[in-house]
Amino acid sequence: MPRRSDAEPPGLPATGPVRAGSEVEIFEIAPYDPNEIEPEAAPLLTDERPVDPGPTDEQLDVGSSPVPRRRAFILAGVVAVAFLLTGSLYAILHRPATPLTLQHEAIVNAPAVLGQAEALTAEQVSSRHGVSSADTRCYFSPAAPGGQSSGDITPYIYCGPVLFIQGTPTSEYVVYRAESIPSDHGVSLTVNASDLTNPQPQPLPPHLLRPDGQRPPSGDGGLTPPPTPYAQTGTLEVGLDQLPLPEVAGQPTMGGRSGAYTLARAGYLAGYGSGDFARRAAPGQRLIGFEIDSLGLLDGYAEDALTPDRIGISVDHGPVMVISSDQQTTFGVVSVPSAARDVELVLTGDGLTQTISLPGGRIGAKNVAVLGRRNRVQAAGIDSTVTASILQNGRTTHVPLRILELQTELAYTGVGGHHAAPGMAELDVYVQYSVPGLPDPTGTTTLPPELLSLTLPGGKTQHAPTQIRTPFDVAVGAFQVPAEVTAATLTISGSGPAPGGGTMTLAKPLTIPLSFPAG
Repeated sequence: MPRRSDAEPPGLPATGPVRAGSEVEIFEIAPYDPNEIEPEAAPLLTDERPVDPGPTDEQLDVGSSPVPRRRAFILAGVVAVAFLLTGSLYAILHRPATPLTLQHEAIVNAPAVLGQAEALTAEQVSSRHGVSSADTRCYFSPAAPGGQSSGDITPYIYCGPVLFIQGTPTSEYVVYRAESIPSDHGVSLTVNASDLTNPQPQPLPPHLLRPDGQRPPSGDGGLTPPPTPYAQTGTLEVGLDQLPLPEVAGQPTMGGRSGAYTLARAGYLAGYGSGDFARRAAPGQRLIGFEIDSLGLLDGYAEDALTPDRIGISVDHGPVMVISSDQQTTFGVVSVPSAARDVELVLTGDGLTQTISLPGGRIGAKNVAVLGRRNRVQAAGIDSTVTASILQNGRTTHVPLRILELQTELAYTGVGGHHAAPGMAELDVYVQYSVPGLPDPTGTTTLPPELLSLTLPGGKTQHAPTQIRTPFDVAVGAFQVPAEVTAATLTISGSGPAPGGGTMTLAKPLTIPLSFPAG
């Protein structure tokens, strides 16, 4: 209850009823006791006005534990601000999307064409050992930088993030160029696999659009490049790009009737290829890379059609895996068991089987020595003249015989179709000459073998067999020489058939030194 006081406490404002014509009474406010029973209010006098006592605890709805008024006001303010923010966010997210256009023509199927591109991208990821994420989707590219608000787009669709073998996390979006088809209400877009502009993903552009307003994930999208796949066990792959291989010492070569091949480079590899085509050695396997150079050297002049030589690779004397290539230089890789003892390059044909070991380059014991030479054919211009006497119909005439060209070839298969003895080779010699009045339309022909003899180092001389001609009716001198021969001397002398009939005799011998580069 209020207790009356004769003096006003310092700083306490005066409160209470004010009566007209009376002095102001001073009250002292006692501490509030919630258990104290308030007396029934007395009726107001006609000249009294009620004074507002302020809100009570019941009006503040504070229950039995009173809460300060400031906390209540703060709580109300927070609720109001949250309501305003929620409303603003809702308005932003649900504002009408800007219509998408292509060259200012309305696109009638924007979501559908993005769905087509997403399906194509999923196929790319599956077939190319790639990776994607839950955030992988497709987007339109605005026509102008930063021009998202206009809604006009380019025909390019970006899909990602995706990564393929040996991919780069900063380039994760494949790009398609959509095709437009006019329609009644604008244009319709379509896209297919052939519209992929580049098989390798590209960097993310600064601005992209979707009808649903979704945005690409930030950074690399959480993707890492997939591991390089294993090379298939026991397989041979050729036609690859250049491989980082060491040269094989001695450049081992083997040849047949239809060609010769040099093992130029060979070695073990941890992997090969790039991008989608990159492969690595499978567990328990080794990769051997090789470079084979085709020399295009034929052997012999057989008129019958022989089965072409076959070159391939054999592992531990197993079946030959054929190398099919029409290139002068062929790079390849073979996957072999780590425990394999003999990996060989194998050439078969004309009853021969020849080998070169991989990767070491060891020549097989049964290889034909002369067919292992890379410099088997030599040609040189010779300008030398000697007097020749031609006896024809009982009449002798003296003419200048001019030697024009000399060609030599070391062969395993001779012009008569026979093979050279082991460790030996046939040296075929063609000497082209001309004499006045030669009936041949070309004005030249080849010297008859009867005029040719060959002297080897050491002084041994042999004469060429007579009546030896190629299938092209070209006279040739054929000599048996060691397969490793590097030098000899050719002598043109004596008598032989004259062009057009009769006998031709040289006035003096003519000697020509021959050389054959080793290897």
